[in-house]
Amino acid sequence: LVRMADVCLCEYTDHGHCGVLDGDDVDNDATLPLLAREAVAYARACGDDRLLFKAIRLQMLSESVGSTTPDEGLRLLDALGDDVRRSRPIEVAALAIRSRHLWMRGDVQEARRTIELAAAAAEAVGMRFFVAVCEGFRGELEYRAGDLDAAERAARRGYEILDATGHVGIKTTHAADLATDRARLGRL
Repeated sequence: LVRMADVCLCEYTDHGHCGVLDGDDVDNDATLPLLAREAVAYARACGDDRLLFKAIRLQMLSESVGSTTPDEGLRLLDALGDDVRRSRPIEVAALAIRSRHLWMRGDVQEARRTIELAAAAAEAVGMRFFVAVCEGFRGELEYRAGDLDAAERAARRGYEILDATGHVGIKTTHAADLATDRARLGRL
């Protein structure tokens, strides 16, 4: 059985475009969260958990970047609570995104605790790639908090995990972060 839905906004606009306009141009930052919410609603309606988890992941990501404020991002994560708790991988992603919103809001200690929970949960279910992603978030958090040694440790751990698991593409980002942290510490 194949299920398809047209996730589009044109039927709700008076201009016929599939997004929110800013002048004559589609504003992607404003459009993506709306499309993601629509995809979640469709996935809930069809009752397929696999589709729902994909849609939730996209919604969390679309609303964690761009112009979303930390408080808006935290409210979104809270609103998705029941759906998020039904999938361990989505729950891990939500914890990592929550930590980012927390440190952006200035709650560094809670952000540290939350990213540690995300990394531990990812490790517990064998999501090594996501442990490395958590280490990238941790490195950014520690750098912004002023703990360059902790930022270097996080970048190194993320790099080593990606190297061991063969994830070459994102490994280069961790290598650059590690080199940057080492240079800031005068260790190059």
